[in-house]
Amino acid sequence: MEPPMAKSGRVGAALELRGIEKTLDAMNLLEVKVQERVLTGAIKKAAKPFVKAARRRVPSETGLLKFAMGSVTKKYKKAHSAVAIEVMGPRRNVAGKKAETIRGQAGNASREPANYAHLVEFGTGGHTIQPKRGAALATPDGPFAVVDVEGARPQPFMRNAWSATQRRMESILHVQLSKRVAKAAEDARRQSRERKTRAVVKGTQKLTAKGRRGVGSIVRVGAL
Repeated sequence: MEPPMAKSGRVGAALELRGIEKTLDAMNLLEVKVQERVLTGAIKKAAKPFVKAARRRVPSETGLLKFAMGSVTKKYKKAHSAVAIEVMGPRRNVAGKKAETIRGQAGNASREPANYAHLVEFGTGGHTIQPKRGAALATPDGPFAVVDVEGARPQPFMRNAWSATQRRMESILHVQLSKRVAKAAEDARRQSRERKTRAVVKGTQKLTAKGRRGVGSIVRVGAL
């Protein structure tokens, strides 16, 4: 499970799972596609507390960054095992009526929260803006040759959300993995029993049919 990302670096630290070695060993015995289903279901559940906490903490100017907060599951193919990662943070190209309403407001058409979330999280340094074309910059206070911009203070909504929910996420992930692995193992055992039962029934039916054919032949021979 990946901590939320930002262009300036990672936020938080990886979740730690202790005391579930037997669960992980049991999961490794499952088919890869079943492992993938178990992992994706468990990490999706575990990510929910972080998403809710981040939404509560995110500074709101237009509300689009808050609305964009979520998580996305990424799955990778690896020989004999499943790899699934839950990436948490602002979703790119978030859609919906609320997002359309916000983007429909003046100046918000090109807003993409995934492009500036890290600037809110880590802040920005002071810098100077110079015109690329012409001799001056147009501002509400008049044209200027250069404009000094003060830096924005950090507002670590993702780091704070991670710190507040890390133990909760670990607990949920622990419980979800244990429950889902146990269920998958029981399903595999049941399916194995059913396959064996079907094979026995099918074999019995074949023997019965063969016996009937033998009896039929004897009857016909006796009738000649």
